[in-house]
Amino acid sequence: MQTEKNCPFSIEEYAGQDVQLEFRTYGIDTYNWNWWDVFEVKISAYFDHDLTITSITGPTKITVLETGTWSLQVENLGSEIQDAYSIQLFDLKTGELVGTIENPGSIEPQQMLSFNFDWSSSAAYNTAFYGVVVMDGDQFTTNNVSESKFVRIEPDIDFNILVWDNDNGIVTVVDPDKGDDIEPSKGLTRALDDAGFEYDIFYVFAGQFKRL
Repeated sequence: MQTEKNCPFSIEEYAGQDVQLEFRTYGIDTYNWNWWDVFEVKISAYFDHDLTITSITGPTKITVLETGTWSLQVENLGSEIQDAYSIQLFDLKTGELVGTIENPGSIEPQQMLSFNFDWSSSAAYNTAFYGVVVMDGDQFTTNNVSESKFVRIEPDIDFNILVWDNDNGIVTVVDPDKGDDIEPSKGLTRALDDAGFEYDIFYVFAGQFKRL
């Protein structure tokens, strides 16, 4: 099998077999081979029956007894209409089932539907929600669980957050989500921003405590 750069090709005829992919390069001399790299290989599979959760959206914080609404987006990646399936939302910290929707209706191939869940809490704590789509006969279950979304049920108390940037502009950590190199203080502020917290940030400059 030969193909050009960024040119996809089908390996359907090799279904059920072990396949090895070979990459070759050509040039006038060996100098043309230097710095020739394969950066990424993607293999896409298409099934008759395959549902996935593409995203979860909703508030990052609510107060005690306040009702919030979270939405799960489900897509039919298969080639057949799906009628019998269920959508579930879980609390990651407690392991409890927040809600479930049984057989909400047909979903066409390549169609995306959104399903809402309302929830409130009588206790204050930090957790995360994630969704699961369940379907008998799903041929690819690896994509049936969504990423988790941080949720904070705020206590009825006053608090202030101070971030002290003493990194001196030195990049020492890698953001596990974005993959970029950042200062530790930047990692803290990103987490606070994602959680919807307000905060003050100060840094040390020439021995002085300065507010950003």
